[in-house]
This record gives sequence, structure tokens and C-alpha cells, in this order.
Amino acid sequence: MIRTRDQIWAEHAATRVNQVNQGASDPDKKKYRSFAQSFPTLIHTCGLMQAIAFAAKKNQGYLCDFIYVLKGGQQDDDNFLDAVYKMELMKYVIKSRDAIQAASWLKRYAEALLPEPDDQDADNAQTQGDDSQ
Repeated sequence: MIRTRDQIWAEHAATRVNQVNQGASDPDKKKYRSFAQSFPTLIHTCGLMQAIAFAAKKNQGYLCDFIYVLKGGQQDDDNFLDAVYKMELMKYVIKSRDAIQAASWLKRYAEALLPEPDDQDADNAQTQGDDSQ
């Protein structure tokens, strides 16, 4: 069966975000979600290399997940960053566009699967209120 790049990115993004959801603490989930929400915009406004450099400093786990999704499920072999750095302009523009789309899939799944702790507290309070009636 032939699948689109979006389908592949979506599958791998869901896998990675599910791993974070199952294995991370609530503060780490919140940090991951916040970073995932801002990363596509960061690529758009600052450029792919600058966004990757920022992610390497601020959230290494997200960066590994992002590269994994962008490469279609392949682990980073430490050549990705070097390859992006050496790309010709047109390839860099195409890779940047692909990066925004891949990061958007991580953003969608992070928003869907990693609720804010405040949202969870509000849902629990509402459920408890419904039980008392």
C-alpha cells in the first residue's frame, strides 16, 4: 500500500507522543507540549537550522522525536544536522517546508494526547461535581 508523507509523519508522531504520554512526568509532558506547540512557528520565523539549534539547547528529547518523524521513522545517525547545514538553497527550502509539516504533526498529537495539567484538574473537578448530584 502506498502512503503519503503526511500519513508516515502522522504515524511516527503519534508513536513518539504516546511514548512521552506513557513515560514522562506531568511537568515533562507540559514542557513537551508547550515546545511542540511553538516549534512549527519557530521554524517558519527563524529558519530550520536556527530552530534546530534552539531545540538542541532547550529540549533534546523533542528534537530527537522531531528528526525521527521528519526522517520517516529512521533514527538520527548524527548526519542529519550536518546534511541540513550543507544543503543547497532549494533543497533547504524544501526541507524547511517538510520540517514545518512534520513538526505540525507532533504539535497536533501533543495537543490531543498531552493535556495541560490544569485541564485534567478541571475535568476531574467537573466529574466529581457530576457524581455528587
